[in-house]
Amino acid sequence: MIFSLYDCWRIGTAFRMSKADNPAALAQEFVQLRSDLSKLTQQIPYDSGETILEVLQRVDQLSADLKLDAKLQHYLERRSYQKALDWFENPQQPHRM
Repeated sequence: MIFSLYDCWRIGTAFRMSKADNPAALAQEFVQLRSDLSKLTQQIPYDSGETILEVLQRVDQLSADLKLDAKLQHYLERRSYQKALDWFENPQQPHRM
């Protein structure tokens, strides 16, 4: 997968990336989290044999393991998956009800 400069900026913003972090690994986790959120919001289908429980556990694990932006962490903790996915599209977007 090829990332634009904007995608790289969003990855760094989402995960508060430090110079010691591995950008390729963070990018992979970024893609996985976004994909899982798309599945949970029914924008893309689940992989063959994949269950909702597996996807939920993966999202919970990624959100626990990564140093996420405070707003994104808030959305994930409260299971506001559509808002979290919207955050990926525009991190500066104001909160919506």
